[in-house]
Amino acid sequence: MTSRVWSLPAILVAIALVVGACQAAPGGTSATAAPGDQPDPNGELITNTGTEPDTIDPHKASFVGEIEQILSVFEGLMTLDPKTLKPIPAQAAKDPEVSADLKTWTFTLRDNLKWSDGSPVTAADFARGFTRTCDPKTAGEYQFVLATIVGCDEWFTMDLKKATSAELDAAKAKVGIKVIDPKTIQFTHTEPVPYFASIAYMWVGMPVKQESLDKGGDKWTEPATYIGNGPFILKEWQHNTKFVYEPNPNYRLGKAKLAKWTRVMIAEPAVAFAAYKAGEVDSITLTAPDLRAVDADATLKAQLQDLPYASSFYLGFNVTKPPFNDVNVRQAFSKAFDREDYCKNVVVICQPAKAGFIPPGIPGYDETDTTQKFDVAAAKALLDKASPEAKAALTSIKLTYSSTSVGKTRAEYQQSNYEKNLPGVKVPDNPPPVAWQDVYKMQPTGA
Repeated sequence: MTSRVWSLPAILVAIALVVGACQAAPGGTSATAAPGDQPDPNGELITNTGTEPDTIDPHKASFVGEIEQILSVFEGLMTLDPKTLKPIPAQAAKDPEVSADLKTWTFTLRDNLKWSDGSPVTAADFARGFTRTCDPKTAGEYQFVLATIVGCDEWFTMDLKKATSAELDAAKAKVGIKVIDPKTIQFTHTEPVPYFASIAYMWVGMPVKQESLDKGGDKWTEPATYIGNGPFILKEWQHNTKFVYEPNPNYRLGKAKLAKWTRVMIAEPAVAFAAYKAGEVDSITLTAPDLRAVDADATLKAQLQDLPYASSFYLGFNVTKPPFNDVNVRQAFSKAFDREDYCKNVVVICQPAKAGFIPPGIPGYDETDTTQKFDVAAAKALLDKASPEAKAALTSIKLTYSSTSVGKTRAEYQQSNYEKNLPGVKVPDNPPPVAWQDVYKMQPTGA
C-alpha cells in the first residue's frame, strides 16, 4: 500500500475518529528541550524534522513534516497572528477587499516583493499556485479547502483518462482565479466564504515561479529550482538525512539572524534524545519516556520549554469497503475509543478530544459536539445495527501506523482498545508500519 490511501476530505465525511487534541508536535509532546541562549546570528541551528517527507510541493502536501519545509521557503498572501490566530496580511499589502455577499475576494500585493533570486513576485505567481492546487494533474491532498472557488472542484474531479485536453483546458478556464493586474488577484466563490482569509495563508496557495516548473519538471522541489519568497532558501537536501537552509536576503521582513538552519531526519525519538544530550542537535520534541528522564535530571529539566502546538491525532477509515463503508461501524469505532485513558497512559502529555476534530483554541471549535463521546454501550448498539457484510469484515481489520517505536506502542493500544470494547472486532497482532508520521488508519484487509 501507499502512504496516501485516504484523503482528508474522505476522513472528515466519514466522521473520522479523533484520538486527541494535543498541544504537541506529531510524534511527541509539547515539551521541547532547547538551550536557553538565542541562536548565534553567525551560527548554525540544528533541529530534528523526523522523517523524509513524501513531498515538499506546496500544492500537493498534507503532513506537518512537509508543511514545515514549505513554510520555511514560501509565504502566502496572509499569515496568522501568533497570539490571536487571526489572519493578517503577509505578502498582501492589506486586508482583502470582500464583496457584500462574501463571494468575491480581492488581494493586493505589497510593493517590491521579491523571490529569493531577486526577481519580482507578482499576482500571476500566486494565481499559478492556487490554480495548481485545483489541477487534477497535481492531485493535491488539500484541494478540498479551495472547493468553494468557482470551477475548482469541477476541474479537480475530472477523469484524466477520459477527459480530452480540450475539455481539461475548458474546465481550467472556468476556475474563478483571476489576475487583475501584476499586483492584484481576485477569487470568485460559489458561496459565501467568511473564512477565506485564513485559507489564504495556507500552503495550497503558495506562489510558484513558472521558471521553476519549466526547469525542474517533476523534480522542481530540489534546491536548484525550489525558489521561494519566504524567510529561508533551501540550499541542500540530502534525502533521508537532512535539509539545510540559509536566510533569504530578499525576504520582505529582512534577513533572518541565523547563518544556517539544518534539519536532520531522525525518526526514532530515543535516538533524537540521545543526539540532543550529545550536543548534536539544538532542539528536539520529547516523547513521554524521554520526559521522565528529563524530570529526573536537573540540568536537562532547566532546558525544558513547554511550547503550544495545536495538533489533532486521528484514526481515519477506508470508507470504500466493508466494514467502514457502513456509517454505524464508523460511529461505533468513534464512540468505542477511550481517549482519556489513551492520553493519560500512552501519550501522557495530551488533551483528549472531547468535541470533534478541531482542538480548543482553533477557529471552529465546538464544545457542544458530543458525536464521538466515549460510550461503549452506545458503540455496541451501533455495531448491532451494521449490515451483515460490514459485520463479517470486522474480523479482518488492518491498522497501519508510523514506523517508529512510539507509533508501534500507540497502535498496540488502539488494537487492544477495540478488541476489548467492540465484540467481534479483530485487529492483527502485528499491524504493519508505514513510513510517515503519526497518522493512523484503519482499513479492511486487502485494501
